[in-house]
This record gives sequence, C-alpha cells and structure tokens, in this order.
Amino acid sequence: MAISTKKTVFLTGATGNMGRATLAELVIRADRFKVRALVRPEERNHPVVKRLDGHPAVEWVWGDLTNADDMRRGVAGVDQVLHIGGLVSPLADHHPELTMKVNVGGARNIVDAIKAAGQAETTALVYIGTVAQTGHRNAPVHWGRTGDPIKISRYDQYAVSKTEAEAIVAQSGLKNWVSLRQTGIAHPDIRKTFDPIIFHNPFNGVSNG
Repeated sequence: MAISTKKTVFLTGATGNMGRATLAELVIRADRFKVRALVRPEERNHPVVKRLDGHPAVEWVWGDLTNADDMRRGVAGVDQVLHIGGLVSPLADHHPELTMKVNVGGARNIVDAIKAAGQAETTALVYIGTVAQTGHRNAPVHWGRTGDPIKISRYDQYAVSKTEAEAIVAQSGLKNWVSLRQTGIAHPDIRKTFDPIIFHNPFNGVSNG
C-alpha cells in the first residue's frame, strides 16, 4: 500500500479576501494538500463554503479564533497552520477591544493548541503580519526589510494587535514558524469599502521582503 505524502493544512480566515484565494490555490493542489478550513458557524452559507462544500480535499472546522477548544480541534494532527484570519481595518479601527481579542487572542490560542497537542516540533506555523507594523512607508522608504524596527503609526490599533500577535508567535518556542508582513491587497471587494483607508495604499507601494 502506498503511503500518502499529502500535507494537512489548517487554514484560518478561509472566507476572507486572502483566505479564499489561498484556499483556491490549495484546492488546485489537492494531490499535495488536504485543507482543514476554519469558518465561523454563522458563515455556513458563505459563497466560498457553498462552492467547495463536499470537495474531498476540504474539511470545514466550524469555529472561532477566540475559542481555544476550536483551535485545538483545528490544529490536531496537521502538518502546517496558515494563520491568515483576523480582524482587519477599517473594522479593526472602530472596534479596538474586539481587534485585540481576535488578533492577539487568536494567535495565542493557535500557539497554545499546537503545543498542547505535542506538535511544537512538527507543525509549521505561518503567521500573516502587516507592513503597518513598521509604520508609514511611502517612497523613498517603501521597501521593507527583515529587521526593520517596529514603528507603529499613531492610533493604528490594527498594527498594535498584529505586533503583539507576532511576538506571541516569535516567542512561542515552536521549531518552525515565520511571520509574513503582508501589504494591502487590491481585492475584488475593495470597491465596496467606503472608508478613507482605501487611500492609504499608494500605487507605488511594495510589500515587505
């Protein structure tokens, strides 16, 4: 009998802008990956769920980042965790307490779940941070580098939450982890965002290395 070499990936934020794109790419590679996708119970009828419901490579985990038990169910036995989920701006700016609960608490729950499962040496964690952690980065200082100092812009609660969450990951003791400080995304639904934040990303902006 052939031994399966497929990796099992726990994906958070599966119905978000980055998460749904990631899920689609993983499904295309169903010969290499099985996906355990976290979706909040109230989103059972989300278009992403409807489109992929019943797909042999996708398993749904109905839960919430703030629930430690849900995270334990999600990470149990997986090879990789792609922690994409979280509360982002502009909603994050208007609900700072909830932002800290979801972004910081979610990262802590995932790290704790991996360690509680005895997978600190085997499960790789990919955490999605943000370029906002290094503050205002318009040209000519728009190129980000590993090691750039944390310099959060005033009143940016989202960046505060992502910095604290990144610290939890970095100090977790997990053998394999990385934080990718993501730039803004020109996603299809951005035209529906009626908030000044849509002007925060300049056309000549670039992502961190």
